[in-house]
Formats: sequence, structure tokens, C-alpha cells
Amino acid sequence: APKAKVLDVGCCAGIVGFLLLKECSEITYHGVDVNAEALEHFERLLPEVFGSVPERVLLECGTLPKTSALYDVILLGEIIEHVPEPVSWLQGIMKRHLAPEGRILLTTPWGSFDDGHPPEKKFQGDLRDERGHLRAYSARSLCVDIRAAGGAIHELRKTVVSIGGDAACAVIGHDTQCTKPAVAVAVAGALWK
Repeated sequence: APKAKVLDVGCCAGIVGFLLLKECSEITYHGVDVNAEALEHFERLLPEVFGSVPERVLLECGTLPKTSALYDVILLGEIIEHVPEPVSWLQGIMKRHLAPEGRILLTTPWGSFDDGHPPEKKFQGDLRDERGHLRAYSARSLCVDIRAAGGAIHELRKTVVSIGGDAACAVIGHDTQCTKPAVAVAVAGALWK
């Protein structure tokens, strides 16, 4: 939607944000990340790209927005594998931030322990791999978590992307039998083994 309100959780230094803001000149963009340095870098680059910091851009340091505003599109780029309680986390996002007709685009990378080899390092009390991942999803386990969170899956397919190899894409939306929030998912090709 041309005038969509977009929430980008884990926006980092704005890799996706800049593309969206450039291509979709009427969106309102809210980027959230725990990395304050990355957000500062994003904010420093905005005037270079747009001449000033556009009024339609809000950047916030944290894990989720502090307000309970509703968004038409929520981007969850390579975040869910870091979250200790992914089902309740996703439920909270859908309940607190997703507009009734909204969509979520969720991506998760090729995990380092896809073949059943869990990480050996502890970080903040949890076993994590070298990238901080708590889990590596299979296509099936990701669908299970999304359904458990209240999402309805409409489509799941494998696609080829230019960076990072194959990816699986699932469109998760309102079930005709219920009013579950819509979620779109892209997951790495390793999950198709």
C-alpha cells in the first residue's frame, strides 16, 4: 500500500529501510533495533540520501516500539531465531502492533545447527551459536510456531534469491474460518533438506 505504516524490527543500519523509503515515497517508517550505533549510522545517512531526515521516519532503540501503534506492514528480518520465547513474542507483536488487515514479513537465516547440532556456547544463560541464534528453524517448525502464535498460513513455496541462495516463502494470512493475523514468511533454503 502506498501510504502504509511500516514497522521494521531489527532494522540495524537501515539496509531495508533505505530501499523502502526510496521506492515507497509515501510510507511512514518506524525502525527499531537494540544496536544504538547502527541506528545512529542510519540516522546520519538519512540526510545524505534524502537531503534531511524525512518527517515520516522514526528510529527507536529497543526490542519493540514503546507505543502500541498499529502497522500495516511489520518486518521481522532474521530476528525470531534470537528470541527465547518465539510464540509468545510473535503473539504479542500481532496483538499489539499489527493492524487488522496488516501483514508481517518474517525472515530467518540458514541456521548453523540445521542438522541437529546444537550450539555449544552459552550467552546470557542460553545455548547459542556464534551468531547468537537460539534455534534453527525447519520450514515445518516455523509453521508450527506461527500457527501456535495465531497466524494462518496460506502459501509455502521455495524460491531462488540472488543473495544467500535459495529461500522458502510462505504467505500466512487470515484463514477464511477465523480472523487470524496475516504473516508473510521467507526462510533460508537449508530448511528444505
